[in-house]
Amino acid sequence: MPAVIIRSACDGLASLAFVFALAEMPLATLTAIMMLAPVLSAAIGALIFGERLTRRLTISVVLGFIGVMIFARPISTGVNLPLFLACSATLLLSARDLFTRQTSADISSGLVALLTTLSVPVLVAPIIATRGYLPMHPQDFMLLAYAGVFAAAGTWIFVQATRIATLAEIAPFRYSALPLSLVAGFIVWGDLPDVAMLVGSLLITVAGILALASRSAPSHQG
Repeated sequence: MPAVIIRSACDGLASLAFVFALAEMPLATLTAIMMLAPVLSAAIGALIFGERLTRRLTISVVLGFIGVMIFARPISTGVNLPLFLACSATLLLSARDLFTRQTSADISSGLVALLTTLSVPVLVAPIIATRGYLPMHPQDFMLLAYAGVFAAAGTWIFVQATRIATLAEIAPFRYSALPLSLVAGFIVWGDLPDVAMLVGSLLITVAGILALASRSAPSHQG
């Protein structure tokens, strides 16, 4: 049970860091930086849990990492508070993955999702108490409700995935959030991708395809 609580805290803190960073940087850029979490998770799985990294999986993780670097170009942006928050969220997500693997199989994925969802309001309460609360439009409550449902569903699916696959096998598939964030950023905010973003997304897509091929290939390959 302690692993579940720590996991929920990491996820909740990562969510807060994500929201504060999102207020200052484009969604696609923020998502690209946070896509380093799967790379760290794969390394954690190999170093701590002894999970095997096949040749295809290793290539897919490396390609995904290169794609993220091309996409986000963190060096050119310089160090600032939004970048610090994005990196903090990335480290917290990697820690979350670690504690997800340590969660007992006797604890249902539904309970893990519930505790994760509840962690956010618990962590936000002190912020509201010190900074005050601004009334929200009824439409905002609807959007938050939808976000909560999707977040809970995503948590449940992720926990299920970690119980049937290694962190390295899961990592490249999480890169799919990057091209999806490009689409969402264009539809909602009108953000247009540049050449670097498109090249990075292409490498990330190839990484996902390699991971899928590795997952479906016989275990003696790689």
